[in-house]
Amino acid sequence: MNKRTARAATAGVVILAAAAVSIWSLMQSPGAPAKAAILDKLPPPVEHDLATIQPGEVILGSESAPVTIVEYASMSCPHCAAFHKDVLPALKAAYLDTGKAKLVLRDFPLNKPAVEGALLARCVSPMAYWAMVDRLFSTQQQWVVEDSFRQLSSLAATAGLSPDAFAQCQANTQMKDTIINSLQQAETVFGVNSTPSFVINGVVLKEDNSLETIKAVVDALSPAT
Repeated sequence: MNKRTARAATAGVVILAAAAVSIWSLMQSPGAPAKAAILDKLPPPVEHDLATIQPGEVILGSESAPVTIVEYASMSCPHCAAFHKDVLPALKAAYLDTGKAKLVLRDFPLNKPAVEGALLARCVSPMAYWAMVDRLFSTQQQWVVEDSFRQLSSLAATAGLSPDAFAQCQANTQMKDTIINSLQQAETVFGVNSTPSFVINGVVLKEDNSLETIKAVVDALSPAT
């Protein structure tokens, strides 16, 4: 075999080896076919402005993140509390803190205590909003009672709200209407009928809200890198 033939043979082996590595990589990592398979199982995205961040909403994560997660929750909902305790920390670490996704919470109050709790969360400063949301979920058993107003007043005091400020907060009819409208809009636009429900870049998740499912949907909807 002369030198030219040897070089050609060597080049051919290198090309074949590179092709084999590329094929193996595609087989081993979730690419476009895997994303397509996940997306095929999901309902089509709802094209509506409410699938995006709205003015005044307090974002968890980076505003520039490409995937928007909207959580519809009731402050009195035990399943919502479980999500914030057991699922959100891992989701935050993997996606919200890394700039891959951002999350906002919208109210879907199921009862009177939920409305009062949502009002309290909105009455603290934006910097304290998520801390108050966490407090409301973690202390549900204390304030989701018949006399929820009195129990929430004590919780408001820990956030620096005076009794008068808390009473004024709870009497804010415009804010209360906004909370009720959030529920009505979720029902009309996205068909939400239970909590927690999620809208991820317009794709509605109402039944399977596990970490694995949300991660799979976020990955499938993320831009290719």
